[in-house]
This record gives sequence, C-alpha cells and structure tokens, in this order.
Amino acid sequence: MIRTLLLVSCLISLVLLGILVAGCASQPGPAVSGPGQAAAPAAPEPAAAPAPDAPASAAVIYTCPMHPEIEQSTPGSCPKCGMDLEEKK
Repeated sequence: MIRTLLLVSCLISLVLLGILVAGCASQPGPAVSGPGQAAAPAAPEPAAAPAPDAPASAAVIYTCPMHPEIEQSTPGSCPKCGMDLEEKK
C-alpha cells in the first residue's frame, strides 16, 4: 500500500515537472549566449528610404507627424503607427 502511494506521488511529481518545463520552454524569453551573458539586442528596423521617382528639386516628401524620420515620396501610412503621412513643409 505505501509502495503504491509512493509510486503514484512520484509519477504525479514527474508529470507536473514535465508540464512546468514544457510551459517554460514555450514562452519567449531573453536569449542567453553563455553563462550569465545576455545576447546582443536585436538591431532596430531601418527607416523607409524615399524612392527616387522624380528630380530632387520637384519631389514632394511625405512624412509621419509622430515619426519624422519616416519619409516617403508617395502618400500612404506610417509603417510604425499607421497614421496617414503628410506632405513635408
């Protein structure tokens, strides 16, 4: 009887440990490159470069009011926040 209870409790412990390990492995976390060393942060996305469609002197540049580093030669929406691009003054 005691041997059966001990075996059942060990099996339950192993199942719970397996669930815990599987749950931790499925969640994204900081990547570690070595013992105690965090991996380098991901590089930021490059800003959209204006397409050279027209001569520079007559080209109209569109920019995001919230992200002035976003510049495009055609109207559209900001890739960062989705706002409509406005003509740069």
